[in-house]
Amino acid sequence: MRAVPLWKWLVILFSVLLGVYYLYPSFVWYRYPSDIRNSTDPITEDIADIDQRLAEIRDATGEARSDTELRRLEEDRQAKVDRLHSLRRKALPLGLDLAGGMHVVLEISHASGTAPVSNKEGMQTLLDQALTVYRARIDKLGLTEPVVEKQPPHRILIQIPGVKNPDDVLRILRATARLVFRLTAPADIFVRTVDAVARANPALEDRLRPTAQSPMVQVAEEDVQAVSRAIKISSMEVPPGYTFIWGPLEIHQETSAKYRNLYLIEDKTQMGGETLNRAFVSFQTNVVTQPIVSLEFNREGTAQFARVTSENVGKNLAIVLDGVVYSAPTIRGPIRQGSAIIEGSFTTQEAANLAVVLEAGALKTDVRIIENRSIGPSLGMDSIAKGFRAALIGLLVTIIFMIGYYAIAGVFADIALLLNLFLLVASMAMLQASLTLPGIAGIILTIGMSVDANVLVFERIREELKGRPNGAATAAVERGYSRALSAILDGNITTILTALILMQYGTGPIKGFAISLTVGLIISMFTALFVTRVFQDWRAIGRKNSEMSLGSLRFMENTQVDFLKIAPPFIVVSVVVIVVTLGYTLFNWSKIQGLELTGGTMVRLHFEEPVSIETLRAQLSDDLMLESASIQELGTDSQEFLIRVKKGTSIPEGQQVVEILPDDGTSGERMAAGVIRTRADEPEVDLGNYIVSGLDKINANMKVNIVGMESFAASFGGEMARTGIIIVVLSWVAILIYVSLRFQFAYAAAAVVALVHDVLVSLGMLGFSHVFGIERELNLSVIAALLTIIGFSVNDTIVIFDRVRENRRGGRESLRDIINKSINQTLSRTIITSLTVLMVVMILFLFGGDVINDFSFVLLVGVIAGSYSTIFIAGYLLYHWQGRRETLRAKE
Repeated sequence: MRAVPLWKWLVILFSVLLGVYYLYPSFVWYRYPSDIRNSTDPITEDIADIDQRLAEIRDATGEARSDTELRRLEEDRQAKVDRLHSLRRKALPLGLDLAGGMHVVLEISHASGTAPVSNKEGMQTLLDQALTVYRARIDKLGLTEPVVEKQPPHRILIQIPGVKNPDDVLRILRATARLVFRLTAPADIFVRTVDAVARANPALEDRLRPTAQSPMVQVAEEDVQAVSRAIKISSMEVPPGYTFIWGPLEIHQETSAKYRNLYLIEDKTQMGGETLNRAFVSFQTNVVTQPIVSLEFNREGTAQFARVTSENVGKNLAIVLDGVVYSAPTIRGPIRQGSAIIEGSFTTQEAANLAVVLEAGALKTDVRIIENRSIGPSLGMDSIAKGFRAALIGLLVTIIFMIGYYAIAGVFADIALLLNLFLLVASMAMLQASLTLPGIAGIILTIGMSVDANVLVFERIREELKGRPNGAATAAVERGYSRALSAILDGNITTILTALILMQYGTGPIKGFAISLTVGLIISMFTALFVTRVFQDWRAIGRKNSEMSLGSLRFMENTQVDFLKIAPPFIVVSVVVIVVTLGYTLFNWSKIQGLELTGGTMVRLHFEEPVSIETLRAQLSDDLMLESASIQELGTDSQEFLIRVKKGTSIPEGQQVVEILPDDGTSGERMAAGVIRTRADEPEVDLGNYIVSGLDKINANMKVNIVGMESFAASFGGEMARTGIIIVVLSWVAILIYVSLRFQFAYAAAAVVALVHDVLVSLGMLGFSHVFGIERELNLSVIAALLTIIGFSVNDTIVIFDRVRENRRGGRESLRDIINKSINQTLSRTIITSLTVLMVVMILFLFGGDVINDFSFVLLVGVIAGSYSTIFIAGYLLYHWQGRRETLRAKE
């Protein structure tokens, strides 16, 4: 009797402990209220108590003022703040659709009136300049974990969780970059002032160590908030005419630690950056070749720079862009010829970055907002609640079904399923992959699809147990897993291929869906092929096959249906369904395309009191003059509505409700209800503000809350439509290549045609739902659903083709008989898997919420179509393509 090796149990235990390690910070972090989680300086009750005690000590005099107690409390406070920041960094991040926040895409082009960029390097320079400007502006807002990154060749992505005033962000993004040159404080003043700041928080004395040789002091990222707080406390110690200014967030080359430099800068501006003609990297050769930054000024700038450098030899001149200090080189002597160099221990990249900053002061770009999404936190919390409720119900249904059908083996499968979900979420926390609403849908889908591998194995083991009743159960388990392996690997790899394509070309939440699905499928192979194998081996020890039951329930066992004979009528039905539904969809294509594909504006509003849809429609058409706006009521209380306005609609001229100010948005005035700022080249962005401001002013007796807002430029929509087509076609090509390599081209072609059938049926039913008054849209989420259908359907088809390949080895039956036999042999598995996935998707459709209702509807149709095409279409096509060739070859 051979026991299960100890190392296998230890691997399972290690995976559980590893999951606990990565999930524990998330468990602790998300128990805090959202106002603490979204704050850059989180203050819990413990920290608030410490702050109160610190204030009492600082206000005290004489013996009551204890510097020792002050230091102890400050160190205790800093330790608690450090722990919160550590939890935030390690916790599973939530996408904007769950956490709430703002998602903006900026499109960069050369400025009007300037020479157009003619090469890739020039466009890259413009993009780097704009990135530097916008990263500095967003960092100055003091918001939590903002993302500002390039999307080559000409776009910048900005994501800001928890932003409360999206209008303020838009105003800042539209402002003009401002570069100035200002002197740093003399060394003695700088050292004395920083020491005073450190005394305000004794816990920082060992971390703030200024020197007379440097115009700045380096501050670790985790200490920035504490230092800012100490500066505020010791504001009276800052000499008049000087201000502390931070540098950008930087990464230490050797330790990879993040830090900011802190400078004490004169308030007086010595000169502006608008007189700088050019800044570029060059190289100075002395003993070694060293990169430097070269500057060239215009005539006015030459005179100003000569004055500044002549009057301040030996001092440091700070380069300040939008309130952030990027460098403070020392003035070594007067510079009168209109050109200068900045030396330092630069790497080539650091020199290039500084040159970008200098040129950004006279930013030679036009920046246009082409995508703008604002998601309110209430919508995010509602989506989380509905998503997890659907996941929980789907999980319970799957658990009950597996136990009912496979008995003890079903318990093992359920343990593997729970471990799969646990490790999936832990892996996303480890990878710091954001959990999005489509990501939750991907997890829910993983629940259904991860069952498939277990079903394949269990059905194979059942065949072995039935064929050899007196054999050793351990051998039956061994053969069952061995024979199911190729189908499991091929099916999962093809699904992962589609997810990887979506990950490459998808954006935002859709990428989150692809990540969760990919990671979930990889982990499901581990749990199905390793974890359940350990339990099954343990159970089989010392048993005969007759003593090893895998449940008494059977679906479609020992069927002998001639599927190839009855397939033609089903194919005719498919053709009719596709022609009718897809024809209707194409005829009404403009109504079915979502805003992401066409461009336009969507606003989701919640009124404090019920409003009839007729009243709201009249306000939009009569008062705001938006006759083309479509309105959808959400829920049954007449308080929440979805308003869509497609491309081509702009703010009407001469309207009376909202005052339009032709301003570039650079002033500091906050936008009030009924007042918006517009730009002619961003009509979609301002249209959303126009709707919100107008309805807020019309309904002055009640509060109108923005739950969410999305705006897409028409050019962006067209690009998304092309991207969607590319994603679907690439997935077909990838599957065609992979299945051709693993099987033969005829198998691959039959599988892809079945996939095309599934996509067309799903797309047709999406549009045909408009006949029943249900306005569904084709958007990126639906494209993700179509890709999921492709992965699910090809997985089904590969299982049958794998059995066909196995039955052909050494067999003398005709291809027709082999295909029929293979479909009948795998029919039980096909029905069980399809039912399981169908139940989970149905729960997602019923309980997942309206945000992903179209997504789940397409999945629902696709799962049915995929199972149908696997049985009636793929095998039929394989027979006619390969069987006829073999018949002709035999005749020859």
